[in-house]
Amino acid sequence: MEETKTKGKSKSFIILFSAIALVLIAYTIYWFVASNAIHKGVLNWMQEQRAAGYSIEHSGTKVTGFPYRFTLEIDSPILSTPDKDWTWQGEKLLIVMQTYNYNHFIGFAPGRHILTDAENVIYTTDSSGFQASFSRKGEKLNQISIIANSLVTNTSANDKYTITGPNLHISPMPESPDDLRIYAGFDTLTLSDPVSDAEYLGTEIGPLKARIAITQGVKALKQGGDIVQLVDELDPSLMSPLTEFKWGALELKAKTDSIKIDNAHRPTGLVNLRVENIADLKAAMQAENALDKNQIQALTIAENMMKKEDAFLPISLHQGKVKIMFQDIAEIDPLY
Repeated sequence: MEETKTKGKSKSFIILFSAIALVLIAYTIYWFVASNAIHKGVLNWMQEQRAAGYSIEHSGTKVTGFPYRFTLEIDSPILSTPDKDWTWQGEKLLIVMQTYNYNHFIGFAPGRHILTDAENVIYTTDSSGFQASFSRKGEKLNQISIIANSLVTNTSANDKYTITGPNLHISPMPESPDDLRIYAGFDTLTLSDPVSDAEYLGTEIGPLKARIAITQGVKALKQGGDIVQLVDELDPSLMSPLTEFKWGALELKAKTDSIKIDNAHRPTGLVNLRVENIADLKAAMQAENALDKNQIQALTIAENMMKKEDAFLPISLHQGKVKIMFQDIAEIDPLY
């Protein structure tokens, strides 16, 4: 009897061990087949982008991460736009995906980034905690997020910028899937020098917190291509329930229902603006002799209107003019 029980236990153990071994073998085969397909898919995508005019170079690609994930590693990537206006170069690009979820990707780009613009100005950025994620539901965008602990940029023009806590989150509007919802901001942005004609504001900007919606924004992302053509075709508008911004003595809150681009490529619409601590702003401007007649008048109007905590000043953007209470205070240049 005891011998029969022992044989039964041994048989059960062998069956269990064999089943586990088969599962592990099947999973291993799945991982290597899937990783090979991912690798080939990425290389094919690169070829498609090259055919579209982009320049893509690298010193090597591979898929690692067995057994828990797929990690695409691209060494020394270099990407240039078709018109050669922008070129980006990094040390390494990592794209990570769980083996059971093909709808969520996380990208890491550690180390130094070099960006060159159309005028051959070189921006060299050292990043900390720089990562991006992309998720989708089926074939539809769910969310794109880009965050970092800090980015320190030096330019070939001897400028330096340090930004802490930058973040960008993009997703479709729940009630209107063709429209784009954007949450963006940063903790601080430090400039190397004060901005010309705004020296009284100093060199530290932030925090910035912006909530924005762009009509037809998701459709524009899907279509891609020339931004000017997309704006002319889709006629998007920008809305913000609240944007908060601080720069030295300037502390702003802004709301807008709809900002569009007119036929001359200038923003047009109505912005509701609130300036906090106007007395401090006037004092900073006066100390630098930066107040002219129109600015004094505009600040006085704003100060009188904003005595209530919930009061906002309507500012009109129309036909290339910025107006407060029908008073022209500035001109608007075309965006492109």
